[in-house]
Amino acid sequence: MQLIHPDTEFIKIKVKLNSTCKNKNPIITEVEFPILVEHEWKIKADQRSSQEYQNYFWEQKIEQEEMERVETVELTYNVFNEGPSMSKESKLYAFIPRDSNLIDNIKVSFINKECQLGDQAKNQIPPSPPSSSDAGAEMIVCQTRGDCHVFECDLPKGMEKQERASLNVQFDFVKKNAKQMEKVSKFEIVTSICTMSHSDKKDERCVTRDKKVLRTTTSFEYIRKTTLDLLIASWQLLVGGIAGLIVFLIVFVIFYKCELFKKVRFYKSMDDTNDLLDDTTGENQQLSEVEVD
Repeated sequence: MQLIHPDTEFIKIKVKLNSTCKNKNPIITEVEFPILVEHEWKIKADQRSSQEYQNYFWEQKIEQEEMERVETVELTYNVFNEGPSMSKESKLYAFIPRDSNLIDNIKVSFINKECQLGDQAKNQIPPSPPSSSDAGAEMIVCQTRGDCHVFECDLPKGMEKQERASLNVQFDFVKKNAKQMEKVSKFEIVTSICTMSHSDKKDERCVTRDKKVLRTTTSFEYIRKTTLDLLIASWQLLVGGIAGLIVFLIVFVIFYKCELFKKVRFYKSMDDTNDLLDDTTGENQQLSEVEVD
């Protein structure tokens, strides 16, 4: 079956009326008239269920992970024409949060052709952010057009129904900067894809209230060292402290068993000390007298 080209506006229909009556002209009439062609198509994008919300973890106590500066994220989407007609030229928009501290090296490509930063007139608006997120997580999402990168991809004319093409989004998450945020350990980066249909004009606003966009959430969680991890990491100091305590206890027990603590006398005032000296002098004199006798 031959498909109707998307640029076709009219097709001509020829109608011929024949007669089988005797003594009549076999062709009574023949008319040709145009019929308006309406093209209906809708470009959509989908992704793997595992990509809708994916998690990345890195731990402070693992030296190799701790030394990593960035984590590269690659997102892959299938773009297709839902039909029934062949598509005309249209655009696809990728909304990526603008955060120079945490997101870097953003690249968007469609059918291996790089998409450019577009919407210089700032006509597009980003999709509404998710209504909820994990408790304690820092959500990085396009709140307004000003904090959002908008990439434009030109979709070719003539995509047939269910014909598929590949869209790739790539960016780096800067771990080096993320782990310096002491009060936050989890980050959620939300990216969105918006496609158009036959009812949208080429330069029209893509995101509207009644249009669903494709959203992807990429989570990064930094697992910091616990107090136990810090103690295990400094085990030499811990062992040395325990050994010193054991030696101190052994010496204390030996002194206690030998009653060394009882042979120490304390005096509250100088009078007590003078009395001790007088007693000692008296004892010495008595000893001297005994020796003389």
